[in-house]
Amino acid sequence: GSAFLIDGNGYLVTNAHVLKGSSAVVANNKGQEFKTVIAYVDNAKDLAILKITDKDFNQLKSLPYDMKSSDASLGDDIFTLSYRYPRNDITYNKGYLSALSGFDGDTSTIQIALLANPGNSGGPVFNRNGDIIGILSTREANVQGVSFAIKAREVYQRLDDWRQADSTAIDRVDVSRPENLKGIQRV
Repeated sequence: GSAFLIDGNGYLVTNAHVLKGSSAVVANNKGQEFKTVIAYVDNAKDLAILKITDKDFNQLKSLPYDMKSSDASLGDDIFTLSYRYPRNDITYNKGYLSALSGFDGDTSTIQIALLANPGNSGGPVFNRNGDIIGILSTREANVQGVSFAIKAREVYQRLDDWRQADSTAIDRVDVSRPENLKGIQRV
């Protein structure tokens, strides 16, 4: 599966269905591997938050993207960056927002016209400005090019749920960042 940072301190978000056990190993785009612990899981919403615990991880001052909790518009261009199994490379994929709800009218997800592959789960779904609007989660097995993403606002809700369960956890996570990617060429 894929995951992405939501905070420079080493917190990542991914899908719960890609995890097993109480920890995971994540790799960055340079192939460096880092140990993590699973900090929070919501199996019903298929979301999980990991925390990098590896001493070799250097915290980041800022992230180059923001996560937008507001809804996107039908027809918006979107793109993803994620891993594709069995390759160990980051892959780029482009599509568009094809429905404002997900499978069977699920309002916590959106439907996107995008070919998803094994390993793409948990990857960010970006709008044209480079803002994360969702997390790639599933695909329609019987139809080619129909995929679903969990809306970014669901991540915010899970972070609020986590705060209620552990009052110190959320204080260390800051998903709001300036729009550093806006206006930059996609390549």
